[in-house]
Amino acid sequence: NLGSPSRLRGKHLYLTVKMQYRVSQAQDERGPWKVSTAAYFYALHDDKQRELLAFHWHPETEGQKEPHFHLYSASNIIAILAKVHLPTGRITLEQFLRFLIVELTVKPLRNDWQRVLEGTERRHLQYRTWS
Repeated sequence: NLGSPSRLRGKHLYLTVKMQYRVSQAQDERGPWKVSTAAYFYALHDDKQRELLAFHWHPETEGQKEPHFHLYSASNIIAILAKVHLPTGRITLEQFLRFLIVELTVKPLRNDWQRVLEGTERRHLQYRTWS
C-alpha cells in the first residue's frame, strides 16, 4: 500500500507492513533464486492513524541488530514504555497477521486464512537461514 496504513476490516484499526528483502542466487534445492528478508516493520495504528504498537527488525541500523517491539503513547501505555525497544524473537508476517485475527478479532479477507498463513509460514521456516 505504498507505506500507507490500510484499514482492518471490522475494526477502527489500521495496519502498515514494510519489508526490505534481497534476491540472490541459491546454491541448493531452493534455487535458482532465494529471497531473504533484510528488515521488517509491522505496525498497528488507531483510527487517527497514530502508531499503537510495532514489531521491527532492521539489523543494518546501528544499535538495532535484534528484533524488537515498540509500544507508543497513543496506546495509553505508561509513558516510560513509549519509544522503548522491547526485545522479541524474529516475528514472521504470518505471526503478526495471526495475532491481528485471533487476538484482536480482525475479520480476515478469506475464510481459509489459517491454511494460507500456515502454508506460507511453513515454507518460510523450512528455508530460512536466520532463526
